[in-house]
Amino acid sequence: MVKTASRRIDGKLEFGNEWRGTIKNSTTSIRKSNYMYPSVKKVDAHEDYTLSIVFDNGKNGILDMNPILDFGVFQRIKDYSKFKRVRVAFDTIEWDCGIDLDPEFIYAKYKLNILA
Repeated sequence: MVKTASRRIDGKLEFGNEWRGTIKNSTTSIRKSNYMYPSVKKVDAHEDYTLSIVFDNGKNGILDMNPILDFGVFQRIKDYSKFKRVRVAFDTIEWDCGIDLDPEFIYAKYKLNILA
């Protein structure tokens, strides 16, 4: 495993070189990387069950939640009165009922909000 020192620049943690390694335990091997996804800075819910997302890197876009609202815990936010109570928590988003989304999922699935 190779690791390089991290440093702070303008109040943000930044890595000098890429840190990668494999962590092994009794059940699985986990691949770790220092690539950090942007943090969510702002979120707004819309009646069509989409979320407007603003990231700390300046990008913004729309995350469509419709495809997952029929599965598992996400059924709890099918009611718009619950869905609209979304908020930023640390670097991601969460709802009052305890549901949260992985910031990697959000960044991978959002669509850029490009104004024509």
